[in-house]
Parts: sequence; structure tokens; C-alpha cells
Amino acid sequence: MEIPVYCTTNKKTTTIHLEDILFINVNNNKITIQTKDGIYRPLIALKEYAELFKEHGFEKLENSTLVHVDKITRFDKYSKIAFFDNDGHPTKACYVSRRNLKKLKHLKK
Repeated sequence: MEIPVYCTTNKKTTTIHLEDILFINVNNNKITIQTKDGIYRPLIALKEYAELFKEHGFEKLENSTLVHVDKITRFDKYSKIAFFDNDGHPTKACYVSRRNLKKLKHLKK
């Protein structure tokens, strides 16, 4: 599924594949979409993405974060951080709220 987005690097509207999304986050009232290749701005609200992407493996793991759960490579249960690559790069990671930890019980990482 192709998703229309605004590229923050070249300042143009483009599309990305749903499978390329690691997570969608809200910070300082700005929604960003993190992929392994870059950061994009969505053209619709986070709530709408949550409804649209639920059947594709996305879960809200914090009030302001929608995560593609299948893309999580490692989860640190002590810091409650989900990582999306194996080098522990902080820009490819997000927090998981205590009440949503049960959504990650299937992870053996």
C-alpha cells in the first residue's frame, strides 16, 4: 500500500510503502513517520492512521506513537524501549507505555 507523505528533506510530497514504516510519532504537536531511510510528515491525522493500519500490524504502544510491531528487532524491557535496528540507534527507537507492554509479549528479544 502506498501512503502519500511530505518529505522533510526535499520539501516535496511523495509516497512511501506501508511496509517501510517503522513507527509514527507525535512530538511537540508534530506528527512524523520514521522509516529506515528517513523522516516524513503525514498528510492525515494519527488517529486515522491507527484505524487504517491496524490490520497491517500497527499498534499504539504509547498515546503518541503508532508502531509497526513486526519491524521491532529488539525490546529492552527495563527501559521500555523498542528498537527497529540492531545497532541501538536512538532515532530508530520508541518508548512503550507500561499499559501496552502486553502487546509485545510475543517478542522473544
